[in-house]
Amino acid sequence: MFCGATLKVLAEDRVEGVIRQLVRYRTEPGIETEADLLKPANRIGKKPAVAVFHSTVTQSILQPAGGEGMSEEAVGLKLAQPDDS
Repeated sequence: MFCGATLKVLAEDRVEGVIRQLVRYRTEPGIETEADLLKPANRIGKKPAVAVFHSTVTQSILQPAGGEGMSEEAVGLKLAQPDDS
């Protein structure tokens, strides 16, 4: 994140072993944007998280975060799932 950025959680759900959070953060003074933050729900030890910032499809950040569209395109959701999913 940028120095001094504040991350605000707007929504949270759980899907396929992943906690998915819609967050808002400041990119520049007076300018905020949204992203999805995905992390394993039952992580033990260090596990990766995935930040989905932007997409160029109609569903915007929802498709790679697994919120809309084809499941094959939900790459962020797949990357954040535990190994046994």
